[in-house]
Amino acid sequence: MSRGGSTACALMMAAVLVLAFGAAGQESGVDITQVLESGPKGSLAIRATQGTAGGASPAHSDVEIDLIHRNQSIRHIEAQLDENAVVVVGDLPVGIGIRPIVTIHFAGVTYREIGPEMNADNPNRAMDVTVYEVTEEEPNWRVAMRQVVTSPSSQSVVVRETVVVENPGDRTWLGGEKDERDNRTSVRLILPEGVQNVSLDAGFHGWCCTRLDGNVLGVQMPLMPERVSYRFSYEVPVVGGQAHLQFAAPVLTSMLTVFVPENSAEMTPVGLTPGGMQATEFGAMRMFEGKAIAGGQSAGLTLSGLFAMDTPITPVNSDSPGSGSLMRIVAGVGLAALVVGAIVIVTMKKPKPESTA
Repeated sequence: MSRGGSTACALMMAAVLVLAFGAAGQESGVDITQVLESGPKGSLAIRATQGTAGGASPAHSDVEIDLIHRNQSIRHIEAQLDENAVVVVGDLPVGIGIRPIVTIHFAGVTYREIGPEMNADNPNRAMDVTVYEVTEEEPNWRVAMRQVVTSPSSQSVVVRETVVVENPGDRTWLGGEKDERDNRTSVRLILPEGVQNVSLDAGFHGWCCTRLDGNVLGVQMPLMPERVSYRFSYEVPVVGGQAHLQFAAPVLTSMLTVFVPENSAEMTPVGLTPGGMQATEFGAMRMFEGKAIAGGQSAGLTLSGLFAMDTPITPVNSDSPGSGSLMRIVAGVGLAALVVGAIVIVTMKKPKPESTA
């Protein structure tokens, strides 16, 4: 993928991540062009930090800044880090409220991070973006936490997953062998058999850098060190009144937790133990959990007696006003603290095709 295609894809996804505050400026009678030219200005200081021990300085790396206002890019800026791996970009229009998306190109990989909101009250901001050296060797990565929330009906079970993956090394892994699209898969997650209608909600780079082979979801982005979160959803069909929900990964899964609405189905755990009830605004949910699940080993639930369910229970939607209740469930059972601030997206920086003119 060219840098332009990669940036366009990332902007579409990042626009979902930034805060939306209603209709565009034209609809409210605001002349955005005039605000950009005559409104207050601010500055953004960007510093790149090398996260690999003994790694080269990211000084003089190329930087791109996209200013996002109400899910639309209003300005694209190209810059370069100085000898101290710092750049300060000024004359930024902050009268309308913007969020910067900063992309740093280092060691053949792009690190893209969403910055803090900038406005007239907070015109000057600073960002630190950590970059790493790369490696061809697969690290001893693991699934630190895999949380599954289900919504059964008589036709299918809607499943929403939040997965936290950890790379304990200090280098960004480029992934495995290249496929026919010239992409390399790093994270692989095994979903239930017969999975349908997979939706990528957060942490991905769209289907341009993700693939589904049968029931194996492959993330085709370099895996940076520390922890990375993914959020996605799908449906599992109900056959003969049953749905088999089995989850696995090729590496260790430290914690797997599955939530099922109480009285929605008969629940038979496979490799999981009952963890009690959790009260939410959506009703009582029964929890099942498993710890230290070996790579390649599956665990999950079989839901039975789904013939009588004519109306699906409202699934927990991360974009809905009540989504905070799910986060309270996570905090209540001590699973993991999910990052709700800056989100880093790591992609390969592929060379531009040579001109044939």
